[in-house]
Amino acid sequence: MQTAFKLKENITLKLKVNDEIFDAAKKELPSYVKEHVQILKAVQAGEDCYKDSLGWYDTSVWAGDEIIDKIESIAAGIRIITDVFVLIGVGGSNNAARSVIEAISPDGGTEIIYAGNTISPNALNRVIKMLEGKEVYINCIAKNFETLEPGVSFRILRQYLVNRYGKEEAAKRIICTGTNGSSLDKLCRDNGYAFVPFPTNIGGRYTALSYVGLLPMAVAGIDIRSLVKGGKDMESSLRHSPAKKTLRCSMLRCEIFTFQRAINWSFYRHLNLNCAGFTNGGSSSSLKAKAKKVSASSLSQANSARSCILLDNIFRTEVLSCLRRLLILRTGRIAL
Repeated sequence: MQTAFKLKENITLKLKVNDEIFDAAKKELPSYVKEHVQILKAVQAGEDCYKDSLGWYDTSVWAGDEIIDKIESIAAGIRIITDVFVLIGVGGSNNAARSVIEAISPDGGTEIIYAGNTISPNALNRVIKMLEGKEVYINCIAKNFETLEPGVSFRILRQYLVNRYGKEEAAKRIICTGTNGSSLDKLCRDNGYAFVPFPTNIGGRYTALSYVGLLPMAVAGIDIRSLVKGGKDMESSLRHSPAKKTLRCSMLRCEIFTFQRAINWSFYRHLNLNCAGFTNGGSSSSLKAKAKKVSASSLSQANSARSCILLDNIFRTEVLSCLRRLLILRTGRIAL
């Protein structure tokens, strides 16, 4: 089966997927359900030993109407005074929001810039240059504020705000998302920064429907109320649907992950990167690391490596979106 999808910049991506993949998935579904049904039932019943990490499973706790009202009010105030919103975080602390923003944020919304996942001076300087001539607001997300990368970025960028606006005005342009009682909470109280809670019973990558993810989404102009309604609908489905139907979604997510790795690697192969070590396979991150080590004496190889990284950065979100749409076409269900 070959399906064509239109990407940005008038480029068409053609996905050719062997039907045997989907046929195999259908055949494996009964055994998959049998192996995982008891796990699903335990989660649905509420396991005591995992209570401290299942906060995402009840949407109303961290995305109820009162919290949504507060987030929308904060976001509206931020949008009035800023052109660009800097989201500082690493891993799940910012990727949940980033994935949604890059997928469905409306045109013309507040610009979102991401920082906090590196200690590279060059990368931080690039971020600061992107802020020139624009009104700036910063959101630092850190559950315990003990990770080096977001800590470094926040210290540098809040000093940038102080130098540019003065201490009092800078304090009005900073909001932090962290654990109550943490060092980040104390820093905010000492300096007059706004503060909202990072759920203690949710891990970073599951925080999309909480202050962590919803505040940046709202600043970007996304209708978070409708988004949360969709989350509540899915929660109801997961709680009450038959195991076969619920676990089918889980299985399809695994298929998407497998396709993502295959697609990433096919990009590198398609670019004919013959640099040492590039033709033997490997993960996207390891390939990027190798790309940085390409000898400058070989200009063509270096250019290929740069093209490889650029292509990966530009189209990764688009490719995953296409894969999801392809699965929907093939299965008639929303895969994610």
